[in-house]
Amino acid sequence: MSLVALVLAGTFLHAESVLAKTVVVFNGSIPGATTCRPDILPASTFTTIKAAMNALPLGATTAGNTVLVCPGTYPEQIVIDRMLSITGVVDVLGGSNSSEVRIVPPTLASPPAAFVNVVFPRSGNVQAQIVAVGIDDLNLTNLTLDGNNECPAGVDRTAGIALLDVGIVSSTLRGTVSKSVVKKHVAMLPDGFTHCGSYLGEGIIAENSWFTLDSNVIRGVDYGAIHQFGGISKINNNNAGLGYVGIWLTDVVATYNTVGSTVSANNVSDFSTGIYLDGSSNVLANANIIGNWTGDGFAVTRGAANNIIQSNKIFDANHGVYLNGGGAFGPPPVGNLFKSNTIIRTVYQAIAVAYSDGGNQFISNIINEAPVGIFVAYVSPLPPADVLTPNTFNNVKVLNAFGSYVP
Repeated sequence: MSLVALVLAGTFLHAESVLAKTVVVFNGSIPGATTCRPDILPASTFTTIKAAMNALPLGATTAGNTVLVCPGTYPEQIVIDRMLSITGVVDVLGGSNSSEVRIVPPTLASPPAAFVNVVFPRSGNVQAQIVAVGIDDLNLTNLTLDGNNECPAGVDRTAGIALLDVGIVSSTLRGTVSKSVVKKHVAMLPDGFTHCGSYLGEGIIAENSWFTLDSNVIRGVDYGAIHQFGGISKINNNNAGLGYVGIWLTDVVATYNTVGSTVSANNVSDFSTGIYLDGSSNVLANANIIGNWTGDGFAVTRGAANNIIQSNKIFDANHGVYLNGGGAFGPPPVGNLFKSNTIIRTVYQAIAVAYSDGGNQFISNIINEAPVGIFVAYVSPLPPADVLTPNTFNNVKVLNAFGSYVP
């Protein structure tokens, strides 16, 4: 064979190896059926999500590298090693079935299988139902991750989904999780009532990733429903409930074309902290609804700077907004804008500033039914100027107050 022929043959083989495919997962959960997608060749049907993924070529993008999962319960862990889209078929052809695609721990398989744990730089030893490391392009849609409230051993975190180094900043390649449910990541003993004592369960973890979370439901976690470390995100239209922190951004400071992460139009309830900007900067948090027994609506700590917290509604919390710094909380927050938020029925101060490096602006907010509107703590001499006006107060006993600590 000539050199040209060899080169052409190699080129052909390479192109064939990355040709995107669509495969189907079906495990017999639809009575009397052999698949939920009869339009796909039977030879492309598998009984586990892992086997279907392994049948896809390495190198193809999510544009066509697709796993379609029929309704059913799948006791397995999915460690993603290639670019692909995994989509639950919740609208089956003919409308005969609309059940969920439910992924449960591999320990519930017959015979039981063990998790593969992955070490993340910030989260430690992570046990996740779906884990992706170093994947440029990933799409997860219409899936239910049911953690079964298992009691883990030898791990630092459990999660429904864990992403590390996913996506490429400034490109269309990114990690996307949409229209999915993550639930039951509370460490319980088999009796279903006794807690193991380890508060490790998170819904979705993302470290150093370029990603989008849109229209997901995350409920029943020990720790954070959504926990982002670094990277750049779009966290929009999610519903988070029952846990310690609703949406937690730790050391998220990066921007692209001057735009950082966005946290918008989420509904967060039943958490000790609704949205936590922990050492994070350049974040836009707007149009979120936070309430129903949250401890603090927004917590802003460890030198968080240049964040815009705007047009949010916070109700029935201990504090609507709490800024903290100094000691274990690191440098005080500086240069943040809190504008046009509505804070209703707080137990304590609607806005509490426990030390500030100045430049924080609290303007055009509406505060209803609070014992104190805005409280600023300082140690003499007086703190750098924070802007506290104008704001609107209704049924507030003390509008603005100062002292050496937040009472």
